[in-house]
Amino acid sequence: SRIYPRAKIIWAKSKEDVEREIQEHASAGESIDLVIADTAILERKTDVAFWKRLSDGPTEFILTSADKLSRFNRMVTFNELVSIYIQKPFSFNFCAEAVQLTLRNIGY
Repeated sequence: SRIYPRAKIIWAKSKEDVEREIQEHASAGESIDLVIADTAILERKTDVAFWKRLSDGPTEFILTSADKLSRFNRMVTFNELVSIYIQKPFSFNFCAEAVQLTLRNIGY
């Protein structure tokens, strides 16, 4: 990340990508600071909670979607699991601000 060079950020295109990245980093004794994913990859309401348990660290999540907020609310238990929800379409600057805010909140 050019904004926070020490931060470990992954972009996930599938649920399997998220799980693989988290497991690989956890196996190496590393944590992922931020996961940015589209809600389309969520299969169950418990997916984000599962990822947080897998990461065994202070991993934060930003979820994006072109869906209405109501679908997002059905798919995610929002309390403490997801830092920010970004409705698509969004601007680069808005996304960069969301990333900066999230990383600042965890001490970057």
